[in-house]
Amino acid sequence: MAPYDLAFANKERWKYPVKDAKGKIVEKKITKTKLTNRFYCLSPECILRRHLYFWKSLIKIEDEVQKELKESHTKPLLDTFQVNL
Repeated sequence: MAPYDLAFANKERWKYPVKDAKGKIVEKKITKTKLTNRFYCLSPECILRRHLYFWKSLIKIEDEVQKELKESHTKPLLDTFQVNL
């Protein structure tokens, strides 16, 4: 149901746990090459909690996705992030 069928996608480094001999997690390491997709809702609280550096120029909408957007999708982007499509 629009606009709840939209989400931000971001490629991020993957974290994995490092365990000691007893199986207890002692630290989490970040990979240097492996990336994973993370998804965030369109609420500023959701995205800013994880990415304090986020601003509207980071929003990129692929052409094939933009063709499918309805007014119920574009209005929240405009109202919340001032992204004009």
